[in-house]
Amino acid sequence: MTSSFASFSTTNSDQKNEHKTIKELITENVALRKEVEELKKKSKAKPGKFFTLIKEYGLPFVAYWTGWYAISGAGIYFAIENGWLAGTDAIQLIQTIGLDRYVDIENLNPSHGNIAFAFLLNEIVETIRFPFVLATFPAFKNKFLTKREDDL
Repeated sequence: MTSSFASFSTTNSDQKNEHKTIKELITENVALRKEVEELKKKSKAKPGKFFTLIKEYGLPFVAYWTGWYAISGAGIYFAIENGWLAGTDAIQLIQTIGLDRYVDIENLNPSHGNIAFAFLLNEIVETIRFPFVLATFPAFKNKFLTKREDDL
């Protein structure tokens, strides 16, 4: 006997196929659950996290990033010390902001203030420097850290 409701048939042969489909769906569900678990594990170790990048790229990445950090920090300090950066030093900045009420600027060494100011600016520059380092590291690695056939 064949009766149909909408587009579903209820014959015995269709019921066997329906059971196969359910088994296939269960198998697919199990596979999807495994995939979700793998994605959860990967999301915990996002490539945007610094330590994950260290694990992925290794010590050369740390050295490359540290080099750029030091170069930019020294450059910012040199620019502040010579008055090239906004024509000010840390003491003038403290006075402009009004922090001279809280900090005794007469006992403050200008070079120490400039170091602190350079450190602060260097941390702000990190939002630009880190993506730059991520983007340029593969080319740096290929150029300087990968052995080539003609080098062997």
